[in-house]
Amino acid sequence: MRPAQVAIRLILAARRSPCRAICCSQEPEILRKKGYGMEALGTLQVVDLTTGIAGPITGMFMADFGAEVVKIEPPTGDPGRDTPGFSMWHRGKKSVTIDPANADQCKWLGDLIAGADICLVRDAKTLARYNLSADGLMRRNARLIVTELPPYTRNAPWHGEHESQALLSALGGIAWRQSSTDGAPIDSVFPHLLYVQGLWATVCTVAALVERERSGFGQNVTITGINAVMEAAVGTLTVNPDNPDPSTAVGTGGRHPTYTRYKTKDGQWIACGALGGKFEQWLVNALGLGDMLKEERMGGNIANLVLAANVDWAKDKIGAEFLKRDRDDLIE
Repeated sequence: MRPAQVAIRLILAARRSPCRAICCSQEPEILRKKGYGMEALGTLQVVDLTTGIAGPITGMFMADFGAEVVKIEPPTGDPGRDTPGFSMWHRGKKSVTIDPANADQCKWLGDLIAGADICLVRDAKTLARYNLSADGLMRRNARLIVTELPPYTRNAPWHGEHESQALLSALGGIAWRQSSTDGAPIDSVFPHLLYVQGLWATVCTVAALVERERSGFGQNVTITGINAVMEAAVGTLTVNPDNPDPSTAVGTGGRHPTYTRYKTKDGQWIACGALGGKFEQWLVNALGLGDMLKEERMGGNIANLVLAANVDWAKDKIGAEFLKRDRDDLIE
């Protein structure tokens, strides 16, 4: 039996461990019993020391795909336990309380991680609280993968050091690119960058597992908040003098002609979400507007829809076509 399997048995029988064990939501286990299970990671053990959103989401996906995930909490509990999303982000995980001031518990945690396949942390400071380090753990288990999810960049001393969708959006320029009535930066209602960071960390960790099958060795994987910005909205980090961004002071309708809402013939509204050249082209063709690209202002390039001089013109043409049809007909 592998050391991690022994450790997990100890978790289930809390009296055998110096730590207090509790369980998080068992939703994935219930789904698997109903025949909806996903077992791609079913042979793996994961130790999750993260808090917040991004890191826990990585552990969530691993639990969803069958991994045995053990969540580590301090004696006071995870500070996010009173947040609405906690039960979702930690579904399918087991949870153990470890006191950083208790040497026996820290040693037990080190043994648990050293016998696991994956360890999820925010950064090196997470392990240091328990007198542990990624290098030390990987020397004990050369196959161990340690995935770090710093909230911004890897080593920058950000004030407070806590993850923040608002700060990350401001730092990466995404808040500035959102439409508003006056062109000021906008704070997103949904923390999508943190979700992207968690998802991308999952993908990269699985890639490290694939590499481990080839080489036999684990590695340190780092996915920062800025990596999430690069995945979610790389355009915020680019400047094209030949295609400047149109004004964001355009009101609630947004500035993208194919990514907004339009009124239909029957007085209803429909959300239009075509982004990217392929889907934008499909939309204008479906509406019978393929000849738009022949206009001199378009230059045969669908990307020119968002040029400042073309946005209102394109919205008017697309809106006129939506007004010719009922919403149900368009959905069909």
